[in-house]
Amino acid sequence: MNPRDSHPAITPVPTISGDWPIIPDTLRLVRKIGQGGMAKVYKAVQEPLDREVALKILAFPTSENIARFQREGRIMAGINHENIVGIYDMYRSDSRIYMLMELVEGVDLGQLLEENEAFPPALAAAIMLKVARALEYIHARGIIHRDIKPGNIMISFDGLIKIMDFGIAKDLKVESPEDEPGAGVGTPTYMSPEQLRGEYQDGRSDIYSLGIVFYRLLTGSQPFVYRSQDTLFTKIVGALPLAPRNLLPSIPAELEDIVMKCIAKSMKDRYENAAILQRDLENYIRRYNPVMNFNAQFIRLLTARGFMDSNSAESRLQNLEKAGYTQYVKYPGSFSWKNLITGSLLLLILLQTFIITYLLFFR
Repeated sequence: MNPRDSHPAITPVPTISGDWPIIPDTLRLVRKIGQGGMAKVYKAVQEPLDREVALKILAFPTSENIARFQREGRIMAGINHENIVGIYDMYRSDSRIYMLMELVEGVDLGQLLEENEAFPPALAAAIMLKVARALEYIHARGIIHRDIKPGNIMISFDGLIKIMDFGIAKDLKVESPEDEPGAGVGTPTYMSPEQLRGEYQDGRSDIYSLGIVFYRLLTGSQPFVYRSQDTLFTKIVGALPLAPRNLLPSIPAELEDIVMKCIAKSMKDRYENAAILQRDLENYIRRYNPVMNFNAQFIRLLTARGFMDSNSAESRLQNLEKAGYTQYVKYPGSFSWKNLITGSLLLLILLQTFIITYLLFFR
């Protein structure tokens, strides 16, 4: 049975000492790979399986934080999707708690956006499509993420898109869709008006956050310029951002429409669900290039931005070729419907000629 298909057991382990945790004999730590406000993350190896994993350790194990960490683990345990980082297990000692997760080595969108450089529109749309698929999956299960932002969207070195960090997610099957008054949580720049106010939230709140990410990818800029958090909050609730094409006229009007629908102030004016958002993104991508292998394009993006060396990129592109993407890895723009239709017509003409010749001379 896939360990991601069931709730993780909480296995007792020794306490940790200093910055390097004491862990079960079945795990071998490799190095620290990240640290946030609430947790440290290590790369580790499960020795019996020879599987590389990520070990997430709660940095401040107060009773409230432990309860939130366990809730995150339970939510993630019910999720199994290619665009979401998976969980394998949880460990607990008297004072510490650990989460054993899928290791995704790559770069988050926050790092890629540090230079405020816009993404090619088709790549931006492809990234958003992958995230929208993940959102459709969790929303159908009554879960809202509530912290969709560039730092929580990874592009792996194999060209895969993964969302992560369900630390403030809500399971609406068992939790209220509203927060306590004045207790809205999240990352302010990407919070919807209703999340900011601690009001009713559902999947459309995540769609708003994704729309802000999309705005940044297309323009390289934040939709709201502000000098203080109070100014930001006022603009999120009541101000309309500048339309993306006013900042960068080369952005396709179709994508601008998608962004502005995502970030509408009122929930009822946004996409009703992530499936409809997917449809519009797919329609754009289909017209751009219906069979482009975006995994290869993501690898090229990481290489162009200096996050991968050319040898590593070439090796991974070759792996994609072996998986059957040869034409589109080497010649990503080579496909066209015109060529396909022309070839099909020629084939029909040849077939007709053969049939007529056979009927005239061989019967």
